[in-house]
Amino acid sequence: MPKKRPQNLETFFHDFKPAQRFKGIPWPRIETDYHGHSQEIPLKTEYRFRTMDFLDSPEAMPIFELQADFIVREGIKRIIDCGSRHGPVLDILYHRGYITPDFQYMGFDTSPEPIALAQATWAEFSNIEFRQADMYDRSTIGVEFEPECVIWSGILLYAGDQHQKLFTDITNNFYEAKYAIIQEPCGEQNPDYFLPWLDLHTIDHEVVDYAKVVSNFEPHIVECDIFQGRRLIALCLM
Repeated sequence: MPKKRPQNLETFFHDFKPAQRFKGIPWPRIETDYHGHSQEIPLKTEYRFRTMDFLDSPEAMPIFELQADFIVREGIKRIIDCGSRHGPVLDILYHRGYITPDFQYMGFDTSPEPIALAQATWAEFSNIEFRQADMYDRSTIGVEFEPECVIWSGILLYAGDQHQKLFTDITNNFYEAKYAIIQEPCGEQNPDYFLPWLDLHTIDHEVVDYAKVVSNFEPHIVECDIFQGRRLIALCLM
């Protein structure tokens, strides 16, 4: 198998900034000062790579390691990663020696910077593809292989009250995948890793209701020493 090409982020991004820390933990670049009112955390479909780089810290790796555990345990080899960024779970699978010639992966994201980084890193792998694409435009997310698993990397909350319909339509009807892995931030957070006046809509309590529409629903809560470090990660057998 070929080797991936690790990138020097300071060279790759001309205006690179080190990951931000607040309260001593990895934190996104959002307002952390209280101004006497709640502040909404915006959901952006296009963002700079550095906006989400707190998820690339060592402290955040348990989120992706559990996803990789599911993939290896179930012997999943053909994967779609929705909201992939630059593919952290793929990096873990690579270091575990799981990326073999029969492995197929397509990750997509609406933001160009993480996709450009991923394309440069995995350029030698014909069985790994990254695209700038939108989950609402199915003409941009089709693949030639038959997916076994769809990873939902923290983007179902973007669909509002239509998140379950989107999940079913894409996982079941479009990709006809046997498995799905869902990762969403939890509404109830360790107060040390959040600020009480920050407002971010979360759907973790609604996602657990997916157990009613799938064959098997295996939820886990992962606690990470990062901003919004409590995450619901669930393996679904469709």
